[in-house]
Amino acid sequence: MKKLKENQLGPWCGFCAPKTTRATHRENGARGMFCCQNHRQELKDHEREIGQREERYTEADHQTWGSL
Repeated sequence: MKKLKENQLGPWCGFCAPKTTRATHRENGARGMFCCQNHRQELKDHEREIGQREERYTEADHQTWGSL
């Protein structure tokens, strides 16, 4: 997670139901999820979940990439 600079006007928070709060933090990586100060923990949880999902090595991955 990266904090947006003071002079950056971030997009809307992706966790607030009506898009009323400007984002103060953004997700690492190319997905580009943004959050406000109140939803920092949700963004951290989202990043951790994505990381765990990408670490899995399934049987399909083994059959596809294991023989190379």
